[in-house]
Amino acid sequence: MTQSKDRTLFDDQDRPLIPDAEIPFGVALLALGSIGGLGQVGMQHLVGRYGDDLGSMFRLTCRQIEEQFRECRINGAARIAGELEEHAVEIVRRGSAELEQLASKQITLLPPSRLPERLRSLNGECPKWLFVQGNVDLLSHRPTIAVVGTRQPSEDGCRAAATIAQLLSSYPVLMVSGLADGIDAHAHAASLRNGVKNLAFLGHGINLVFPEETAEIRAEIIRRGGAVVSEYLPHQTYQKKQFVQRNRLQAAVADVVIPVEAASKSGTAHTVRFARKYKKTLVGIRWEGASGIVDDLAKEGDPIIDITTQTGRRKLDSIIQDAVRDAKEPPYPFQTIERNVLREMRSRTYCKEDVARLVEAIEKAAQQESSTNGEVEGRDLRR
Repeated sequence: MTQSKDRTLFDDQDRPLIPDAEIPFGVALLALGSIGGLGQVGMQHLVGRYGDDLGSMFRLTCRQIEEQFRECRINGAARIAGELEEHAVEIVRRGSAELEQLASKQITLLPPSRLPERLRSLNGECPKWLFVQGNVDLLSHRPTIAVVGTRQPSEDGCRAAATIAQLLSSYPVLMVSGLADGIDAHAHAASLRNGVKNLAFLGHGINLVFPEETAEIRAEIIRRGGAVVSEYLPHQTYQKKQFVQRNRLQAAVADVVIPVEAASKSGTAHTVRFARKYKKTLVGIRWEGASGIVDDLAKEGDPIIDITTQTGRRKLDSIIQDAVRDAKEPPYPFQTIERNVLREMRSRTYCKEDVARLVEAIEKAAQQESSTNGEVEGRDLRR
């Protein structure tokens, strides 16, 4: 006599799926995430409940798993529990294989306990896990400067992003952005050219490259010791709401957030909102004709920098130096110049008189600058 479908589903329901299983978090996450019907939201609920011990679910019975799914408001709880019961070993093997594939691409999966403190402090907005391609330690790096903006920038906006990147290059800062077209891509590319390490947050799974035009920049970030990060399951496609969620992570890890160019109502505006919520320093960038989000920042009393002027660039440099000091690092504004001089010295034939002439020119310029700029002179005298 053929058993009913329900009887087959709950047959042996008091037996654990994989008795005495010790399944690591990463394997469990990828295994369960591969089951149709669970997906990103379902997995977030489960990790919120089990944390690092997600693998213990495989020591539950089918009935217990179904109850857990229902409590987490996962649709199709009985069907998913039945599939998990029938294919538990195969699903775990699939998760293990995927974790190995990710590792071969320098991708590390961080469980809840290994998330950086700045993200754990977000409480209800903290990610449940992170996939990190590249240097995991950068998630705890300070100082970090977020440079973000519109996907359709003006030429002035692109020049502003490049100028900011050049100012960052003298300091031990990490530049964070969203690896999107436009200002994000210009900020990543310019800062990489200037030797600044990069951190990029994605609004989709770590296995996807979007937009395709950013593929080379993403590869360069990794090559130069940076990192690309996602809180989504590896093959999760992009959705508008996910880019908004991504923006909170950029704001959370940053010490200073610089919206270069954007409309008042835009994805960048969400980053600004999160930065204000997390009490981060916000800096507006202005040039002749600039409007939109910079006007909103000015109304809120945030510092506004005219990036096209020497005074404005010096003001932004001072803000960056403050962030460096807050991170207990000594700011050295001439690091880039020193690197360039040393590179030139290795490529040229010179004598002691040439070096003396260079030193004399620098000293003369410093004296002229001090005599014409009391702010710089006063700041130097106080050190």
